[in-house]
Amino acid sequence: MKAIGIAAGTACLLLGLVATASAQMSARSEGPNMYRQYCATCHGLDAKGNGPTASSLKKAPADLTVLQAAGQKFPGERVVHAIEGTGEGGPHGSREMPVWGQVFKYTKNTPPVPLAVQRLVEYIESIQVNK
Repeated sequence: MKAIGIAAGTACLLLGLVATASAQMSARSEGPNMYRQYCATCHGLDAKGNGPTASSLKKAPADLTVLQAAGQKFPGERVVHAIEGTGEGGPHGSREMPVWGQVFKYTKNTPPVPLAVQRLVEYIESIQVNK
């Protein structure tokens, strides 16, 4: 009987580890997947501001690979504000970039807004060339 309990406990532990690893893999893939879905049209798959719709915009999209100056901290808060539409230009100022924070509220299969924004910011931070 004791062996069955140990086996059951071991199985639960393994299932927990698999679930945790799966959640971490999902979290790592959410940012890149969301970037491709929401950002690449303007910023390009390489995030350099050369997406297929970039030439039709009044202002060129930012090169998202150089937001972090060499030796400086990544400007995560600024990126959050840009995605949510709460920074310079605000939600009511002139801006061509969609206010994704609002879009995420109504999009199926998207994490809750703060998590969706966090995943995008983490991804953008991961592609910086001047770390």
